[in-house]
Amino acid sequence: GCARRGGQRRLYHQTTTPAPRMHQVVPDGIVTFFTSYAYMQEIVREWHVMGARILAPNLASLDLLALLLAAGAMVAIFHFKVGMLKVLAGCALLGILASLVFF
Repeated sequence: GCARRGGQRRLYHQTTTPAPRMHQVVPDGIVTFFTSYAYMQEIVREWHVMGARILAPNLASLDLLALLLAAGAMVAIFHFKVGMLKVLAGCALLGILASLVFF
């Protein structure tokens, strides 16, 4: 009813207003998660109206090492049924070793 629409308008205002202001004080930008794609489109449209600059990830920002570690973790957990903590520890160790070798 009317109270629900009022709550939705309040949430909409609370979502659209702070983010464009935050990008002025957060040096490398912010990450925002949305409950649905349609809601994201609505909010991003409003941010454009407010003058916010929206940058989406692109292929150049893809970290291949992280992608490989994530794929390996998924295989270990779901195919080989390895425990979550063992996989987390293994990925952390592999990430540290890879960063020492490649960077």
